[in-house]
Amino acid sequence: MRSSKRKPRENRLMELGEGIKTGIEADIEYEAEVKQTIIEESPIRPGLLKVDGSS
Repeated sequence: MRSSKRKPRENRLMELGEGIKTGIEADIEYEAEVKQTIIEESPIRPGLLKVDGSS
């Protein structure tokens, strides 16, 4: 009987924990996506310019 009473409480805590965790992870992933998009869409790529200039 005790285990059946604990499970809903544990599930709620897990859901809250996952919600907080995924919220933070979503922010990190969003920032990474924005940075990656800026790198991909920027017309000037310092790495390529250095390679082209040195050759």
